[in-house]
Amino acid sequence: MRKGVAILMAALLLALCLSGPAVAQQVDETVYNDYPGRWIVYGLHPVGVVLDLALVKPLTFAVCTMPWLFGVSPQECPLEQATPYGD
Repeated sequence: MRKGVAILMAALLLALCLSGPAVAQQVDETVYNDYPGRWIVYGLHPVGVVLDLALVKPLTFAVCTMPWLFGVSPQECPLEQATPYGD
């Protein structure tokens, strides 16, 4: 069984290596950096992080500490993973 898996993984790795482009292409990055939507989203990213830390993490913590109140089973939300600041 292990030999078959090893052969399959080697074949997939070989296929991945052979499927790359034959010639490296140069990408002009100024086209992507001049897109105004990208700068707007870069500016809004901290807002999303603050909302995540201020709303989502505390609500997740509350649900995980009182699963009987919110209708989830204890197996769906283990307490050791329920921290207010992420995993």
